[in-house]
Amino acid sequence: MNNLVFSCVADFENNRSKYISQVMIWATSLLEILHVASTNIFINIITDDQNRDSEIIGWLTNKKIQCNISQPYDSRHRYCNKLIQLTYFTHTNIEYDYLIMMDCDTASLNTFIPFNGSKVYAKLTDHPHPPLPMLLNIVEKSGLAPPELTYMPGEILIGKPLSLTVHNNCNGGVYALHKSFVGDLTIRWQYWASWCIDNLSLFREDEWIYADQVSFMLAMHEMGELVNYLPYSMNYQLGNLNYHNLNGGNLIDTAPRILHYHDKLDYETYQIFYCGIPTVDMEISKINSILGLYLGDEINALLSK
Repeated sequence: MNNLVFSCVADFENNRSKYISQVMIWATSLLEILHVASTNIFINIITDDQNRDSEIIGWLTNKKIQCNISQPYDSRHRYCNKLIQLTYFTHTNIEYDYLIMMDCDTASLNTFIPFNGSKVYAKLTDHPHPPLPMLLNIVEKSGLAPPELTYMPGEILIGKPLSLTVHNNCNGGVYALHKSFVGDLTIRWQYWASWCIDNLSLFREDEWIYADQVSFMLAMHEMGELVNYLPYSMNYQLGNLNYHNLNGGNLIDTAPRILHYHDKLDYETYQIFYCGIPTVDMEISKINSILGLYLGDEINALLSK
């Protein structure tokens, strides 16, 4: 069995209440549903006021979760803050097989697939973001050779023709990184993240947020590596669901192991939205039950202080 460590970044300098809610859900799903040891859970906290955030830091440390106070990776691009996790794990002596880097708007709901020794696992992007012509132009401007292409999974793009993208263009919500590869990847990913931030003019106005995803793609391509794809269940995109037209929506009928719920959280009731697919909703009910029993009240109490 793989020895896994789990990590996310919580940015309390931007939309503090949202990220506090998300990180409490993220941590609780690992502790209460997957029964992960707290010593294997790590949170990098970005804060400009530790006294203000002492309550949430205390909530986490009381659960013996490992908290690391961090500075933003680059103030010009907050989505690249996830890279500070890599720096942390390259300077520690923690024993693990795989680092599971996750966005904090995720909830772990079921046993993970086994990892078979590949260096990197991630899920191919569902939609052409960024679009292929833009990606190819970025690769050309980077000076790297043309990248390997692949088709995006057709079951996501219901009723649409298959679209090509770069093989390493993966959704940034979940990465599984083998310990032996973390150090090398850190150097190249951080290099290309800075390069992308310096060259945001290469990104279309509504695509600049993907600089972290594109820099990962460039790093993997430069290193001659190809991602081993995660199944859809390991990064289930609730944001893809169409709640108003189940027959025409982008629906995947598979039980989520990791639910990437994005903005599909009611911040008044602290319930993740159900989608009408029994297979999916059964898994969502696991974390919603915990939210309804006590976690929603804990979130409200903490945010009211």
